[in-house]
Amino acid sequence: MDTAAWYRWFAEHEARGSSPQYERLATAVADSDELLEWLSLLPGSKRQPNLLFASVRFLGGATDSVDAFTAFVRSDSERLASTMRDRSTQTNEVARCSAFLPVLAAIDGEVALIEVGASAGLCLFPDCYAYDYDGIELGDSSLEISVDTDGTVPPPTRLPMVTSRAGLDLHPLDVARHDDIAWLRACIWPEHDERRRRLDRAATIVADDPPNITRGDLRDATLDLIEAAPRTATKVVFHSAVLAYVDEASRFDFASMMRGVVAHRDDLVWLSNEGPSVVAGVNTTAASTVDCPDGAAFHLVRNGTELLAVTDPHGRWLRWITR
Repeated sequence: MDTAAWYRWFAEHEARGSSPQYERLATAVADSDELLEWLSLLPGSKRQPNLLFASVRFLGGATDSVDAFTAFVRSDSERLASTMRDRSTQTNEVARCSAFLPVLAAIDGEVALIEVGASAGLCLFPDCYAYDYDGIELGDSSLEISVDTDGTVPPPTRLPMVTSRAGLDLHPLDVARHDDIAWLRACIWPEHDERRRRLDRAATIVADDPPNITRGDLRDATLDLIEAAPRTATKVVFHSAVLAYVDEASRFDFASMMRGVVAHRDDLVWLSNEGPSVVAGVNTTAASTVDCPDGAAFHLVRNGTELLAVTDPHGRWLRWITR
């Protein structure tokens, strides 16, 4: 997909209905020879709409006006390009924990969490947040995550017993660093005020005991983290909205590696919460029978084969696959 088509697709399929500002900006970029030429100077993986818009906001530029946005790109193009080269699209949407929680809570005994693409590691603390699954409440925390379900979601009756947390990221972030939190806030779309409030509350909780996040590539370091986890615990490798930002070959290699590992271990679970086509080889036929709200959706998959649920990318709703 060329850059113009990428931005047009983003406007029509991702931003529409969720961020009017980004829908307007993405359409404007797709129609602008000047902006497309400027983006062509960046590596292909660094031309992402989310990365461009987040970088502009991180540097203090405006995204509520096409003219102001374009003027900022022109006037601060060097610093903007440097930011886009140095950083990656990173979100720590802790509401996504609500999709993993029913699976984690069903695990007997200790759980060792290993998050791929952990960013600042806020999703490594699902046991430290409170939840409301359509009136079924669980946990006691200053941060409550409310989830709309379809009635077939197996509501968790307890929080998981997490005894180990480890993360992996090419560009780890630190909740104690002002610039890192500022970047996470910039990656949240401008109209999503509740998501920013949720991020701030989660960062405050995690700052008391920040997780260990390893800098490394998912194909090389994931196995090391599995081996380093407590032997008495069930190891859970999980990720959400991560593999879409990895090139296709690396994505395929990682999925093949994880399928091979879980097939030979009874103490390991792999949970992916990604776009429908991101993890290849999953039979998604059952997803078409699920009645879910309009807009983009993720697929929650266990061990690279078992489609468990269709989920909202930002954790607002959860639709379990009825069996």
